[in-house]
Amino acid sequence: MVVAPPRGPERAAAIRLASMTSAGLVSDERPRRALFKSLAYPQDSFSNVAIGIDPGRSCAAAAVADGLFIWYWSGECVDLPVTVESLIEDLAPSNVKIYVGLGPGGLEVIEMLGLDRISVYGVPEEGSTSSPFHPPLGLVEAINDEHVLAALTIAYKGLSSWPRRA
Repeated sequence: MVVAPPRGPERAAAIRLASMTSAGLVSDERPRRALFKSLAYPQDSFSNVAIGIDPGRSCAAAAVADGLFIWYWSGECVDLPVTVESLIEDLAPSNVKIYVGLGPGGLEVIEMLGLDRISVYGVPEEGSTSSPFHPPLGLVEAINDEHVLAALTIAYKGLSSWPRRA
C-alpha cells in the first residue's frame, strides 16, 4: 500500500517530526503522541492546553496548546468524551482546561464529559461563529467548518488569560 505524503500544515509537522525522530530527540510508540512531543520540543509536553467545544446538533472541538493551535475535531456529540480523553492522554499536558460554549446543548455536553480531574467551564458563545480572533495562515479556508472555528474561538476565549509560549 502506498500512502501519499501529507500536504499543507500536516506536511510541515510531519517533516519536523521525521527530522526530530531521526535525530533521536522525539519518540513514542503512539504516532500522535510523538507528533505532539515534537511540537512541544524542547519540553516533553505542553504546559497549558485549552480545549474549546462548540455544542449543537453535532459537536466541534479545537485545542490550543501553549498558544499554538494543534488539533480540531467535528462529529457526533456522543463521541466527544472518548475523543477528548484520548487527546488529553496523548498530549499529557501539565494543565488542561475545557471550555464549552453555553449555546444550545452546552450544559448537556458539560454533563456528558463527566471529567473529574479536568476543569470544565461554560463560556458565552456569542460571536464565536464570527470570530474576532482572525485565525492565522488561512485557517478559515483550510478548515472550512464554522463550528470548528467557533470551537477555536471558544478555546482562545478561555486561553486569553494564560501565559503564551515564547
